Amino acid sequence: MNGDVELTDVPEAVLQVLRWRAAAERMSLEEYLRRMVVEAAAKPPNAQ
Repeated sequence: MNGDVELTDVPEAVLQVLRWRAAAERMSLEEYLRRMVVEAAAKPPNAQ
C-alpha cells in the first residue's frame, strides 16, 4: 500500500538544508525524504 504524507510548518531554513542535501545526492526533495522515512521505519524502535 502506498500513501501520501504532507508536512506543514517546516521552517524555511530546514527546507533549504534538506533541498541542499537532496541535490548533493542528485535526488529530488521528495526522493530524499522518502529514503529518510523508509530508513527510519526500518530501524528498531529503540535504535537511536
